[in-house]
Amino acid sequence: MKIKEILTEDKDVFTDAEASVADKEAGRPVFKVEKVKKGDVYFLLKGDSVKEAKEALGKGAVCVFTENKNENGFFIEVSDIRKALALYSASFYGHPERKLKIIGVTGTNGKTTTANIIAHLLKKSGYKTALIGTLGAEVGEKKLSTSLTTPDPDEFFALLAKAAESEIDYVVTEVSAHAIFFRKLYGLELEYCVFTNLSRDHLDFFESMERYGRVKKSIFCYGQVKNAVVNTDDELGREIFRDRKGRTLTYGLYNPAEVFALDCKYRKGTEFLVNAFDEIEYITTKLSGEFNLYNTLAAMTVVSDIGIPLAYIKESLLSLTPPEGRFNVLQGSGFKVIIDYAHTPDGLEKVLTAARGITENSLICVFGCGGNRDREKRPLMGETVQRLSDLCIITSDNPRDENPEDIIADILAGADRAGKSHIAIPDRKKALLFALRIAHEGDTVVIAGKGAEKHMEIKGEKIPFNDKEICEEYLGRRN
Repeated sequence: MKIKEILTEDKDVFTDAEASVADKEAGRPVFKVEKVKKGDVYFLLKGDSVKEAKEALGKGAVCVFTENKNENGFFIEVSDIRKALALYSASFYGHPERKLKIIGVTGTNGKTTTANIIAHLLKKSGYKTALIGTLGAEVGEKKLSTSLTTPDPDEFFALLAKAAESEIDYVVTEVSAHAIFFRKLYGLELEYCVFTNLSRDHLDFFESMERYGRVKKSIFCYGQVKNAVVNTDDELGREIFRDRKGRTLTYGLYNPAEVFALDCKYRKGTEFLVNAFDEIEYITTKLSGEFNLYNTLAAMTVVSDIGIPLAYIKESLLSLTPPEGRFNVLQGSGFKVIIDYAHTPDGLEKVLTAARGITENSLICVFGCGGNRDREKRPLMGETVQRLSDLCIITSDNPRDENPEDIIADILAGADRAGKSHIAIPDRKKALLFALRIAHEGDTVVIAGKGAEKHMEIKGEKIPFNDKEICEEYLGRRN
C-alpha cells in the first residue's frame, strides 16, 4: 500500500495529498522517536519538536506527518495530527474495525468490571470475544499486555487486526476520557457504548468537572455510537439521554430505566430481582456492593439487547468472578482483606460502603494518592476514608516525582477534619503489614488504590510491587 492511498481516505484531515513522499510505501505508524525503525511513518504530535522529527528520519522513517509543515521534502501536512494518527493506523492495519462489532465502556468508575462482565456473558453465550482495557488485552485465548487503559491508535488498531484475524465477533474495550480527548478512536463506530458514571478524577488534566464531563459526553453525541447505554441515576447519564439523537438504552436503580433491579441483598455477593426490558429473573452474583450491581445492570442491558436470553444471562453470572484488583476478597485468620483499584473519592466511598456491609467488627483502610496528579482530590479522599472506616492508614501510592510525605500531608488536610483515628506510614509494604498484623476476627482490611498493578512508580522507575502478593505471603505465614 502506498501512502497516497491512505491520504485519499479523508481529505479534510490529510490536506497534503500531493506531498512528494506520497508515492512511498506506507510504513508502520509511530509517534515516539525511540520506537522508530527503518520504513516507519512518524507522527509529530503537538508539543514535540522538529528536532525529534529529524531524528526519526535519521533512524529510517520514510516521512513525517505534522500539523505545521515548516520543512519540505519528507514532511506531510495534516489538519489534525491526532485524527491523522487514528485514520492512518486504521488504514495501515486494513481497517479491522469494519470487520468487528466493538463495544465501548466509558465513565469514571466501573469501566474494567463492566467490560469484563460483558465479555464474560458474550463468551458464555458462544460469541468469540476480545477484551481491551486496564488489565491488558485478551484476544480469544491469547493474553497480551497493553500500555494504557485505551491503547494509542498504533497499538489499538494492531490489536483489532489480531482480533479480525482470529474471526472475533465482539471486541469489548474500555474508553478513557483521555482516549476521547486525544481522538484515539476517531473514525471508528461503536456498536454499543456504555456510560457508567461521572465523579471527580483527572482534574489535573481536564481542570474542571464541566470540561471532564463534556469530553465524556462527546463520544455519544457526534455520530460515533450506534447504541448508547446510560445510567439514569447519574446526572450526566440523564443529560446524554436527553441530548443524544441516536438510540439510547437505560439502566438504573432509582430513576426510570429499561433495565432495573429490585429487592437487592448484599451478602457474600449480590442477589436481586431484575427487570430487563420487561423480562424478569432473580439473579445471584459473586460481585459485592451496589456499585457492582450498577456494573452488572449495564452489562445485562448490552447483552440483552444483543439478543442473549435472560435465562442464559442468569446462568452465566453464577460463574462470574471479579476482575483482578477489583474488590478481590482474601481470607485471613477470621478477618477479610479486600484489594481494590478505587482511587477517587467516589470510588473509595462505594468500596468502603460495600465493605462495611460485610464487616462484623472494625473496618480498616490502607490507601494513598498518586503523585503528579490532581492534588485537590487528596483531602477529599482523606475525609472519605476517615468518615467511612474505623482506622485510616495513609501510605504511598505511585508517588512518581513527588515526595510521598508531601502527598500524605495533602491527604491529612482532609483526614484531620473527620476527627477519627488515623496513622501515616509512608512505606506501603510496612503499611500493609501493619494493617494485617492488627486485624482481629470479624474485621475487614480494605487496601485501595493500586488494585492489580504490579509496580510502584518512583522517580521515573517502575519498581516491582503488588498488594495482593504481599498480602498472600503474609496471610500464608499467619494462617
